[in-house]
Amino acid sequence: DSYKRKTQIVAEAEIYRKVLRLHVIADSDSPEDQSIKLSVRDAVLDVIPDILGECRTYDEAKTALADENNQAVLLAAARERLKELGAGCDAAITLGEEYYPTREYDGVRLPAGKYTSLRIVLGSGSGKNWWCVMYPNLCFANSMYEVDAGSGEKLREVLDPKEYASVLQKGNYQV
Repeated sequence: DSYKRKTQIVAEAEIYRKVLRLHVIADSDSPEDQSIKLSVRDAVLDVIPDILGECRTYDEAKTALADENNQAVLLAAARERLKELGAGCDAAITLGEEYYPTREYDGVRLPAGKYTSLRIVLGSGSGKNWWCVMYPNLCFANSMYEVDAGSGEKLREVLDPKEYASVLQKGNYQV
């Protein structure tokens, strides 16, 4: 049992180095600011394929997101949407390590820990947030924490068998 737990810890540590997350944080918890957050998220998700579309590895995706020109494109998409909506706040973008709690959805479990994250903060950033797994691409514009039918295969492509088993710990995810 101790060996199994150590193996799981190692697998989880590897997951942190193979998954990139997108994190969008609203200016406040007001319904208007929450709606603005989701609209900005959609604008950013619209340009992500242009930036990450050719990336085949975590390192390629991280390098693409760290590129100043690509960050400028993402920030411009966020700011343009804020302008269209008449929002009275700005957006800021950073790429760095960020702690996330354990999340489970449709049998896919991402362990708590520090992940590399593209963080888009709207205004004061004191509102509720939205996040998704950006690499491999498990982001969908319509809600929070989604995984589609192809997500298991996307994860299988970037994780080794032990890591993949750790993510699909419940065993009820159909691939």
